[in-house]
Amino acid sequence: MEPDDDINYIVNSDSQIAVLRTLRGRSEPIMKRELKAEAEVSRSTVKRAINNLSERNWIEEAGRKRYVITTVGESIVERYDEFSSTVVGAQTKTQLINQLGKHVEPPSIDVFSEAEVEEYPTTDPMKGWNRADDEVSQQIETGLNFYRGMNPIVSTKGNEIGRKLLDAVDEAELIIDEDVLDASKENYTDELDEGLADDSLEIYVSHQRIPITLAIYNDERVELSVHDEQGHPIGGIRGTNEKLVCWAKDLYEQYRAQSFSITNLLQETG
Repeated sequence: MEPDDDINYIVNSDSQIAVLRTLRGRSEPIMKRELKAEAEVSRSTVKRAINNLSERNWIEEAGRKRYVITTVGESIVERYDEFSSTVVGAQTKTQLINQLGKHVEPPSIDVFSEAEVEEYPTTDPMKGWNRADDEVSQQIETGLNFYRGMNPIVSTKGNEIGRKLLDAVDEAELIIDEDVLDASKENYTDELDEGLADDSLEIYVSHQRIPITLAIYNDERVELSVHDEQGHPIGGIRGTNEKLVCWAKDLYEQYRAQSFSITNLLQETG
């Protein structure tokens, strides 16, 4: 049997992968009826899968109607899952980069080549915020001295994360846009006053809309959230590779150059 035949077989048969995954990591043989139930396939499908997988030496019979995965089978399903993860990651990365390019000058693809990407499904609207909270906690634990960020959204959770960050960091800068400033004045007056009173924080207001959420930790690690047209986070990109950090710092400086100190802006507007 040619390698291409095996590749085509496994790629085009979800049921075979389901059977292999069910057997993977088991120390004891499993009966056919148990395999059918756990793999969630029909009786005829599991019978066909057992025949085909046994023929390829990916599983073997270990006792009457009991089966185990072979070393070869373990390797096949492991590599298949790695490949699937790579494909999904590439698709997610492409989607996020394309969405990012609608708002800012898109970087070359190699900027994100080593970055971690993650989707934020609409069914879990807090996933992005929870991920940011976890990231801040990790950075504080390892030693957070300097923070620079841009934020197009104001929320209770965001303010909680910001308070945690300011309690730990030595120096911080934050760029918001006028919509965030107006929403803060209207709905988060205490939090705004708290930020203004914190000597470690410099807040700048951009007259240009902030298109993404951006966090730069110690000038060494970047995390950004990409938003859809309605402003909802749809995914995150994070990493420490030099090209990503340089791109993020350049983007931050572009917005910083046309922003104004919130203190001066509030004094001018009364």
